Parts: sequence; structure tokens; C-alpha cells
Amino acid sequence: MTIKTIVIACLTMPALVACTSTPRGYGPMEPGSSFGYSEQIIEQNRYRISYSASNEAMAREYALRRAAEVTEQNGGHWFRVVNSFSSGRALPSRSGPRVSVGGSSGSGGFSAVGVGVGIGFPIGGGSQNADVTHNMEILIGRGPRPEGYDTYDAAAVRANLGGY
Repeated sequence: MTIKTIVIACLTMPALVACTSTPRGYGPMEPGSSFGYSEQIIEQNRYRISYSASNEAMAREYALRRAAEVTEQNGGHWFRVVNSFSSGRALPSRSGPRVSVGGSSGSGGFSAVGVGVGIGFPIGGGSQNADVTHNMEILIGRGPRPEGYDTYDAAAVRANLGGY
């Protein structure tokens, strides 16, 4: 490998990293993807909303946003969260370099010792699979919003979490 090849590789690497590490935005779950929202009607004015994302906070926020959209699309003014839970695993952020150390020793009458050190740098966008799915079951209502910590004004949620 020549110096020229190494320099070209080093100069093009940031462009490739930028392409692969773009965060995923809000949207429906596309075929073959594990990111995005889906909803299922259970009965009249009762829906199950799911949002899959790379972390729990994003999955919860986007599920609330989608619940507000579904409410307004069905002529509702407010919604009540009847049931809500997250599944999957939230992974810690891995934005910095990582160092790992490994070792081994011989056995079975052999005498040998080995030690290795590895350094890793995050150059890609990480996993292409969602790590957390937030699910909620909602009831859609019309008219004045009832009191309660589990009821949300759909227009206010959309205004605060995006969608306008």
C-alpha cells in the first residue's frame, strides 16, 4: 500500500462516516426496517401505538406524538393512555474510543502467556436495529379533556413534540 493510497483513504473516511451515522428521524416503520411507528385498531376509538427507536426516551416521545396524530386523524381532541410499556434493551451510548485488554495462558503441560490490547473508534452509525420499542394502548375522546395524569390534549402534544 502506498502513501498516496493511505492519504486518500484517510481523506474519504469522514465522508463515509457522515453517511452512515445520520440519525433516524420520525416516521412509519418501513418494510425491512426495525425503526418507526405502527398502529393497530383494537376497537372503535381504541388503538395500540408502537414506536421502535434506538433509545427509550426517543421511543416514548415518538409514541406519544403518533398517539396525538392518530387521535386527530380520527376526529378526537384528547386521548387517554390505558396501558404503556417498553420492551427491548437500552444500550449505553458508545460515542468515544474504547480500549479492551485480553489475555490467555497455556494449559495441558504447555507454558505460554499471551496479552493483547485493542483500541476501537466509532466510525459507523452503530446497530441498524432498534433497541427499544415503546407500546401504548390509547382511548380517543372528543370534547373537553377529562382530568387525570393519563389524559393528553392531542393538539398540545403535537405542538410540543412536533408534527406541525
